[in-house]
Amino acid sequence: MLLLRAIRFEALLQFRSLRFRFGALLCLALPILTPYGVLFLLQPHVPHTFGPSSYITIVVDSLRFPTFILALVIAGNRTDIAGGREMWSVLSSAGISNTGYFLRRCLAQIVLLTCLTAIPFISVMGVLAAAGIRLDDPWRPLASWLLLILPVGCGFILLWSALVQITGTELGSLMILAFGRGAATYFLEKVVQPLLGSKIVLHLEWLGFQNLQYFLVRMINLIRWPEDRFFYGDYLATDVPFSVAQLARLVLPSVAVFMGFSLAVASFAPFFLRRTRRDLRPLVVSENHPLRNMIRYVHQLRQRYSPDGALSWERFVGLAGITCFAAAIGYVEHKRVEAAGYAEQRYHAEMQTEDFPPTPSTTRFVDWRVEGDLAPSGIRITSTGLLKHDGDEALDFLAFSLNPFVRVSVQIEGRRTEVERRWDRMRVSLDPALEPGEELTAVFEVSGLPGQMEFDLHGWRVNDSFATRYEAMIEKAYPSARNDLSQSQWEPAISRSGIDLDSMDLTPVLRYGTWQLSPKPVYQGDPGYEVPEPSAFPLLDLSVDLRAPDGWFIGDICGNAADRNGRLIANCRSSLSRYRIRGGLHRIAQADDQVVAAAFPGHEPLMLRHVESLQSAIELSGEAWPGAPAIERLVVVESSLSDNPWFPTGRGGWRASQFQIDGRLIAFNESAVSLDRPMQSEQIVGAVMARELLRRRDLEPSESWAFRNLFSALMSRRMGSSQVRNGATLTGNPNEEGQARYPVLNLEHYVPFVFEQKVPALWTYLESLVGADNLYAGVEDFLSRPSDPPGTLAELFNDIERRGGLSLQIFEDSYLRGHALPKLRLEDVQSRSQPNGRWRLTGKLRNTATGEVTCPVVAKAEGQVIREVVTVTTESATEFAFDFNFPPHTVQLDPEDTCFRWVTRGRMRVERVSLLAGR
Repeated sequence: MLLLRAIRFEALLQFRSLRFRFGALLCLALPILTPYGVLFLLQPHVPHTFGPSSYITIVVDSLRFPTFILALVIAGNRTDIAGGREMWSVLSSAGISNTGYFLRRCLAQIVLLTCLTAIPFISVMGVLAAAGIRLDDPWRPLASWLLLILPVGCGFILLWSALVQITGTELGSLMILAFGRGAATYFLEKVVQPLLGSKIVLHLEWLGFQNLQYFLVRMINLIRWPEDRFFYGDYLATDVPFSVAQLARLVLPSVAVFMGFSLAVASFAPFFLRRTRRDLRPLVVSENHPLRNMIRYVHQLRQRYSPDGALSWERFVGLAGITCFAAAIGYVEHKRVEAAGYAEQRYHAEMQTEDFPPTPSTTRFVDWRVEGDLAPSGIRITSTGLLKHDGDEALDFLAFSLNPFVRVSVQIEGRRTEVERRWDRMRVSLDPALEPGEELTAVFEVSGLPGQMEFDLHGWRVNDSFATRYEAMIEKAYPSARNDLSQSQWEPAISRSGIDLDSMDLTPVLRYGTWQLSPKPVYQGDPGYEVPEPSAFPLLDLSVDLRAPDGWFIGDICGNAADRNGRLIANCRSSLSRYRIRGGLHRIAQADDQVVAAAFPGHEPLMLRHVESLQSAIELSGEAWPGAPAIERLVVVESSLSDNPWFPTGRGGWRASQFQIDGRLIAFNESAVSLDRPMQSEQIVGAVMARELLRRRDLEPSESWAFRNLFSALMSRRMGSSQVRNGATLTGNPNEEGQARYPVLNLEHYVPFVFEQKVPALWTYLESLVGADNLYAGVEDFLSRPSDPPGTLAELFNDIERRGGLSLQIFEDSYLRGHALPKLRLEDVQSRSQPNGRWRLTGKLRNTATGEVTCPVVAKAEGQVIREVVTVTTESATEFAFDFNFPPHTVQLDPEDTCFRWVTRGRMRVERVSLLAGR
């Protein structure tokens, strides 16, 4: 009853305040009116179909900072007699202590703030319902509100109320708030961190000022450039089935310390409260007492500042606040210790490779059977394989790769085994040893929840290896200079967001090739300490029988998909180390002999647009490469490729590639699925065909990435993809010219402009140099050789050189490994009549940039066309001349578009010079 009276009084007090009404209007209007108004008005021009999570993201992004301001406005009134005489009389007569009064008023303010911040989320539900947008999971807005909005308001109501009460003025509280984070950070660094030996950070970035600033900039950009699709991608948020537990794990480390700190500060506020319980017995002083005036004055001070008269549960709030702060630090420290332990295990495993030699290439499994159950709580897999040892010497160990977060038991026929594990490496000792030519059966039982730990480590650059970043951290002497490992995140391989299982998540995989790290980084940008790829990927007969939970979908790289009961049965020939399974709580959009497509709930109509385009490309794929294997069936799974799919915003993640291909398993990026136009299906099918071709031969592991991208571009170009230009001329904006100079074979990451435009242009140029038949024959020669030794890029270009009859060394050095990019133009083109009645045309082909290039120049006269191939080197010019029977009228530079060069977008791709007759 007293709490209800306090809430009623607080509401009446606040609504009398003009600044409260302004803050409440800001808190309600900004997230409700602006985003929906702009998005719905511009919806016909938007290239994406927004899901319900995107609108919830807008509310979260735009509501955080207004909630912070509203909390300061609500808690800004001092809690004393002058601040509220009505409440004073009510609570005083009820015998409430200082702590009880302060606590009840804070609770009343929190209730008021809770109601106000809930209105935007209620309204977004109404807007979505009115627009016909279905929200499958009501936990998404509820958990976003509880974990991302309320902590901001509740924490600052407690903190601001305490500061105002302690200092007595809002100005003093503002100064403490402005400089208090530095003091708190200093306290954590000098007192807490030396005791714990780790870094504890008071995170305030999640209050949302940057979110609000970014939100306003996006809104302005949308209004100014409604046709620019770049800005719409920033609004997209993942629609994966929501998980409250994952979101809680993500935000609690940041929220816990802040909330604990606010409670600790608030526990001291009642000591500064200028009131007390009226339970003190008055001092009786006679009129004849000589010190009666002094005693009565002391009695007034005693009555005003004396502590509470009786013990109650509210007296322990101060201790509880400090305990909460300590508990929050303990929770964060637990997260840090756990992550630090995993990081140390991984670092020592990677640095100590001498005790874990790889399995010899003469030992392999000739068939493999995987069966078991998949569930969000974990997996139970039994794997059985026939092991064959063809070496010349006995072998007393086997080396495997296995996810470090699963348990395993090993049984090998007729052998005693001893298992030793270090992070993702497993060594199985055999007694007695395997004899040459011996075959036996091995059984592995794997259980647990596979996943990976994303360590919050910062190096010189983003692509620094884990060992490089970890070593840089442990070399720092002071805890304050180290990374906050409590922010590291555990990402399970099976969860409500989806299933993404590699082979080493399911079963031990034989490791071929050394684990020895690359040398220490010697310059900034050198990742250093990289774990090399395996040296071999032998094929075997793979049999799979896996059961997923009811309602879950799974598909594998062989093109197999689970039935309606969630059971995946597959038989294919594949490399075990490259086997992969994707799926999740998807719904099947289409299933036939060509394509099986599964999408997130509600995205089935969006997926169908892309499936129809994909089927058309599959039907045309037989013409891309003579003798290429037919594509039997593809499995398409929608996937969220955002940086963190649990956080309700997709910023940053939508810059990822639109699709990922593993054999016949294609993962479509969620942002690409939401596009209103189909994706480039020819490019996707071309990439699948390239992988099918490369299966014919083992490749050098260090060059396999380059092979896949080179062949994907070749297949996409041959299929006539509209995104991949069929010509050799590169065109783009001036800011894309730098990307056009990137070396193809020395890239550290995937650059779409390079592999989707530059590489196809280089294939076209190479085809013009050696001829289409010779290029095809050279590639076939390379793929037809035995896999031992693995194929290399140098071998591929030697085969093409031999077929074409010319050296490709300049082509490889300048364009594949170098930064050359020619820019060509015609100069000094003129024609003159000759004494014999003929006409002579002369001119120069100039290269104003870098690279040696061979380019055709075509001159035309009436009834006569002459074509000459001209070679020009870096920043030089080469003269050409033509003799005609009639006056020439036109000179064209590379009309067939077979010459690799750069042309700025908006200029003529084919340069043309018109000549006047008689000159």
